[in-house]
Amino acid sequence: MGISGEPGIGKSRMKHEMRKLTNGRELPWFEGKCTNLTRETPYFLFTDLFQNIFKLDLKSDLSEQRKKIKELLQIYQMDKNSDLLIRELLNLPAPDDEILSFDASQKKRATFMAIKALFVSMAKKSPFVAYVEDLQWIDPLSNELLNLIIDTTQETGILLAGSFRTDFAHEWTTRSNFTQVSLSPLTSEQSIELVQGLLNTDSIPPPLAHLISMKTDGNPLYVEEIVKSLMDTGKLFQENDQWKVSHDLETAEIPATVQGIIAARIDRLSEIDKQVLQYASVVGRRFSDALIAKAGEFGEAMYTSLKQLRKKELIFEVSSSADEIVYVFKHALTQDVAYQSILAKTQRYYHQRVAEAIETLFGEDPIALSDYFEALAHHYIQAGVDSKAVEYLQLSGMKMADNFENQGAIKVYSKALGLLDTVMSDGSATSAKPWSGTTTPFSYYAELSYWISKVYMLVGDYNEAERIQTKLLNLPEAELDSKVLGACYRRLGELNRIRGHLDQGLAYLEKSLEYSVKANDAEGIIRTHKSLANTWGDLHNLPKALEFFDKGLDAAKQLDDSRLIAEYFNDLATLYISQSQLEKAKQNLTASIELSSKLPTLKSLLVSSTLNLGVVQYMQNDKKGALAQFREAASTAKQIGDMKNMLISRHNIGEMFLEFGNLEDALKEFEESYQIASEIGHTAECLNNRIFIGYLKTRLNDAAVGIQMLEESVTKSEQLKQWDYFCDANIYLARYLAEQAQVKKAQDILNRALNKAKELNVPRLIERCESELEKLNRNSNVFVFKKKGHERHQL
Repeated sequence: MGISGEPGIGKSRMKHEMRKLTNGRELPWFEGKCTNLTRETPYFLFTDLFQNIFKLDLKSDLSEQRKKIKELLQIYQMDKNSDLLIRELLNLPAPDDEILSFDASQKKRATFMAIKALFVSMAKKSPFVAYVEDLQWIDPLSNELLNLIIDTTQETGILLAGSFRTDFAHEWTTRSNFTQVSLSPLTSEQSIELVQGLLNTDSIPPPLAHLISMKTDGNPLYVEEIVKSLMDTGKLFQENDQWKVSHDLETAEIPATVQGIIAARIDRLSEIDKQVLQYASVVGRRFSDALIAKAGEFGEAMYTSLKQLRKKELIFEVSSSADEIVYVFKHALTQDVAYQSILAKTQRYYHQRVAEAIETLFGEDPIALSDYFEALAHHYIQAGVDSKAVEYLQLSGMKMADNFENQGAIKVYSKALGLLDTVMSDGSATSAKPWSGTTTPFSYYAELSYWISKVYMLVGDYNEAERIQTKLLNLPEAELDSKVLGACYRRLGELNRIRGHLDQGLAYLEKSLEYSVKANDAEGIIRTHKSLANTWGDLHNLPKALEFFDKGLDAAKQLDDSRLIAEYFNDLATLYISQSQLEKAKQNLTASIELSSKLPTLKSLLVSSTLNLGVVQYMQNDKKGALAQFREAASTAKQIGDMKNMLISRHNIGEMFLEFGNLEDALKEFEESYQIASEIGHTAECLNNRIFIGYLKTRLNDAAVGIQMLEESVTKSEQLKQWDYFCDANIYLARYLAEQAQVKKAQDILNRALNKAKELNVPRLIERCESELEKLNRNSNVFVFKKKGHERHQL
């Protein structure tokens, strides 16, 4: 159920009335809230909701909080992994907790499933209401999860209700289990009735009734604030149990908006009451007396001010404990107006004081402090303390990336890079604006570029990843940390390898090795050796590739790093696959599988090696065995929530069905792969699977749709500079046209792909396009599907 309306129209009142109804029916009621400051904080809505569900006192002992959650989760029969994930979401892990072997994509899916299972289990015990406020400020991960929960409400005893402003965009109106209540302004009669209720009287003075009818436009908050304002100024008063108005009411200046009325009320506060309210507005809609006391240093006078603000109904008490009292502004507009009443210079000072107070209160507890990364970044940005703002933006971005909130991470990292651009652009390449941090702006820039490019590569936006990393080359080398530079050059090398620019990739990797050695970065050296080996393998220089594999593998063994060793075995197997040395590939894959199967943290690598083993069996013409390996990989990937490898597994299964001529099943697999790629935001894999879907539709009597998809894929792949997929789309389009006896058009399309491959000087693409042209010229009616084998899996 959605409750929609403009600010002040009565959404909070609607919630109050709904709750009164549930109280009479003994129906459990749980609340969660979104806020403007936390709209990028992963899972903020659900962490707020769970604090209400589990009745957590955040100031109580951590062991007590963990105990309470564990007992409740046992009641709801949650499994061990779900218990760990939910406690981790609430920043309440126990010191002896098992470390879950999830990467970011696995963790996101597993967390979604755990929360969904908890809601379903709660509903089986007892129907309940979950009410969420201010959905216009919901964070992206909570929004995605909320849609999943909405799907479960149709078959469970859950009433999910939420309020939002009219400009909130959602896709729920088409759902049969969704009802939207759009709140309209009050009529004049209803507005007067509201005033009578506020004043606890059956009648009000006619001048007041006239004023309310003419001024308020039926906005309940405006009505209420006008009444309070008139009472504050003595223009509305009680005499002999009768409400009366002053003679000058009709000439009184009444602000034209509800914001104006609230501003006038704030202006009439005492100086200290106003200052306390302003500090609170800087903190947010919800605030604690402990934080205001630490930030403002008001002493005992603050507590008196808070009582006065409560009395005037500008704020309300939400909860209290021995350590603090939590308050909330009566309305978001009240907070906005209070904030706007602060002078710009004073705003900056207040933001810095609030940020420093948060660090003082929570700085000794890294887990607790992580809840405030986004808020701290916001406060330091507003305070103009760029070094601290960048520090917390980076921490916030890393937290989002860990939760697989890729777009949120990109947004936060970009904001940090924008700040650094401003700091470093004062007219010379080597000078910077005043900077108070111990880490230089240049070093931060290099680190942030590394992390944001990692996210861009994950979602398949190689253009942006390369642009970000290349920009580093314009920074003064003397300002940058060698270890970070080594990692950035390694990423540029890997990007160019993916693009097929192997010579440029080698040049970058040599620079990476140089900086990694300079920094004495053992792991960096090992990873660069692996990248160099893979690149030499792509250049078909087996001796060079083996030379770097041997160096890196020996170093990994000296470090006794099982992950690196297993990764080397897997990548070495890929090299042998490319050389058709299948028995050697099998030996290395067996070693990789043996290592990765022993460690829970290497399950994703286990899936990857299983996939490669399937490619080996395919090349040995054991197609049934290959299909079995791909299915096993898909099953394991699904169990651990490894979306990336599940995507590759399902795609490979689709290609096998295509081999067997089972086009309908192949289409289903590619459509499922496309859905997974969309879910994890992998642009390149969306494109890859869309090409196969388009090709199959041309073969399954849906040619018009298929051709359109292939033509769109040609355009998209060119935009993204995904040249393998550019060739794929052109080749499949040409095949269909040739089958329709449009040989000349098919030749033109293949020549277009060939010319691009020659322009880029990518040998494998040139060879592939020439092969297709040769087949077309030899016999335009005979086409042999070319399995890409290990090339497909190397992604």
